[in-house]
Amino acid sequence: MERKKMARTARAEVPRILEGVKKVVAIESIAPHPENARRGNVIAIKKSIAEVGFYGRVLVWEETGQILVGSHRWKAALELGMKKIPAEFHSLTERQARKILTLDNRTSDLAGYDDQGLANLLVKLRDDGDLDVALYEQSDLDGLLKRLAPPEPPGEFKNLEPGGMHLARECPRCHFQF
Repeated sequence: MERKKMARTARAEVPRILEGVKKVVAIESIAPHPENARRGNVIAIKKSIAEVGFYGRVLVWEETGQILVGSHRWKAALELGMKKIPAEFHSLTERQARKILTLDNRTSDLAGYDDQGLANLLVKLRDDGDLDVALYEQSDLDGLLKRLAPPEPPGEFKNLEPGGMHLARECPRCHFQF
């Protein structure tokens, strides 16, 4: 009996998948949620869409036709003259809609990068001539590579000669012994 209870509890903890209705819709049939506080870079998004196309779907609150995820992609597509975009419609309560609207923006804010992985990717894009297309500049890559480079030893270390049977050395700057 205890085993069945544990199995039920474990199943209840698995997050559910929100499955909406996917369709391509007239761009003017949906609109951003009026409470979306995010201010996206529509100019950058337009460059992205122009370069690789409109990918993904906007997430729409079915009951209102308001966009909860992808408002700035919608605006960029509208400004580019697109007549239709892919959307996914979800039947939600007002509370659920506000949570999705807020959580999608906040989880993006809290994200970070694997700097070495990003540097590797940017080097490949640069080598392909696509660094600027990816909305990065050479100065961005240079700064990233500089941050990842091992630090230069202090000038005082250049006068220290390795070798011999010295058991300890002392940093002339901080007096750390090694």
